[in-house]
Amino acid sequence: MRAETDDISAEEVGDLLAELSLTFLLRLCPELEHLSAQENQRIYAAMHAKVDTAISGMLDDFLMNPNEKSHALSLGALTIAMAGVQELRCIIGSDVESTQPVKPITVKRQDLLH
Repeated sequence: MRAETDDISAEEVGDLLAELSLTFLLRLCPELEHLSAQENQRIYAAMHAKVDTAISGMLDDFLMNPNEKSHALSLGALTIAMAGVQELRCIIGSDVESTQPVKPITVKRQDLLH
């Protein structure tokens, strides 16, 4: 893996963003393997539609903290993956807006680091 200080081309960023997004999606939604090709295409189309938003967010994150490039990339990939999750929920009939409210959880930063 590259060091964070290495220069990276726009094409390489796009490849990393795509790879991370699909990795997140597959880990969050293992049921994807049971969908039809048409349903998978719907999910990929929803993800593709979020790319501009994700890149804009990545640029904002990078400008706010240039030393955290990998965090900006991860957040961009997660933004794209969540578009796929939302489309999957529509496909399987559990649209986010129609579900019960999610109970908020409190997590302390130090809990995540241990």
